[in-house]
Amino acid sequence: MTIRDTVRTRRRIALAAGAAALALLLSGCFTGDAAVASFTREFSNDPVVSRLDLSSADNMPFSGGVGGTVHLLDDVDQSQVVDLSARIAEFADDHRVRIDLAFDDWRVPVLREPRSNTDLLDVVGLLRTDARVQTATFSSPDYDTDIDNVMLIATAETDIRSLFSDVPTLLADSGMSPTISVRRLAGAAEAVEFTGRPGPWTDAAFAAYDALRSEVALTAFQAGETAIGVRVRDEADVERARAITDDALDGSGIEVFFSSDLVTLAPGAHGREARALLAALADETRDDIDGVWTDDSTATLSISSLAEVQSVAAEVTRTPPTLDSVTLTVGAADAPVLRLASEPAALAADAAIALALLERDGVETLSVQPGHSMRLGFAAPPTDAELAIAAASLKSMSRSGERVCIDSPDGTFCVDAESTISTADGAADANAFIEAWNAAPARRSS
Repeated sequence: MTIRDTVRTRRRIALAAGAAALALLLSGCFTGDAAVASFTREFSNDPVVSRLDLSSADNMPFSGGVGGTVHLLDDVDQSQVVDLSARIAEFADDHRVRIDLAFDDWRVPVLREPRSNTDLLDVVGLLRTDARVQTATFSSPDYDTDIDNVMLIATAETDIRSLFSDVPTLLADSGMSPTISVRRLAGAAEAVEFTGRPGPWTDAAFAAYDALRSEVALTAFQAGETAIGVRVRDEADVERARAITDDALDGSGIEVFFSSDLVTLAPGAHGREARALLAALADETRDDIDGVWTDDSTATLSISSLAEVQSVAAEVTRTPPTLDSVTLTVGAADAPVLRLASEPAALAADAAIALALLERDGVETLSVQPGHSMRLGFAAPPTDAELAIAAASLKSMSRSGERVCIDSPDGTFCVDAESTISTADGAADANAFIEAWNAAPARRSS
């Protein structure tokens, strides 16, 4: 090798080493993990910081960033909040940063644009000294120059209206126009919340609230620009509340949804069909119902005990159908002893079968959800005879395509509800169940 060849070789090695070092430097500085590490070094020991909850935005070179929450010490001074926020915003000049500051139940984003960040903190400072405000949460879509929502917890119900008017004005001076949510301090007699941007709807909504609370016992009142949710304590007050609200809103175009401590509505539901069902039931039967949930095509009735299930089911079946299906539940909402859904015309017959199963020794729970699944739970490993009875009963309630499962301390096995089945999925011995299922008649149409 000549001297010239040796020099060229050394240059290539040096260039390769330099490129590798540069790649390592770039990836170390700009990946998400590196950004988190850099942020931690910079701010974890800050005298006003109590904890960092951070995550990397991604872990690719050049695009990595850091997000999360910086928790500050209790009773932190506003000037300390401003100083820390400014330093984090400066850090954001070299990194992708989405950081919220959390202190004294307040939550404020750090905006990358210095002027916007300063303006936001000026508003925060004013509100922290405002006796009408307990806490506030500010949200930003991109942590750049703006916020899109502010949630305020008002000290008293009488503060809601003034805050809903004053806070947007404060923010508008900084060029920000987020939606505003003002809520009464937790623990009050009723939950009250107004959400949106002030406009013509605001006066109408407050007029409706004032009129209702003076005449009807409320559990909750939630108002927005296009819809109001009213929850009364007594279901018997719904029609009265409707009349009062219609008069107060006076053709404003705001839609109102009425629920009660008895009837809960799914979003967008009005509850007319469920209320028609309740009205058709005998007084003593309604007394057995602890709660109703409805989405206007289905209704779920929570019943006090298994002893009342058959009478409720029988009355539902006798009532002209206004719902596609009705579900009866007994027990805790997250772990009911019985959850039985059926078409109204078949509910009484299905309830009789379900109750007979639950009355058998060793049977703990039953869930029937048409078109989806059936599940029977045993407290102890079932005998072949018990499995045979369960199979015949479940088949008489089943629809094609449902998943039918048997739970016991020995394990779980499942079958697909068809006229004839051949195998079961699961560890338990299902032979007795399969034989009895295949021998039993299919469900009769309702």
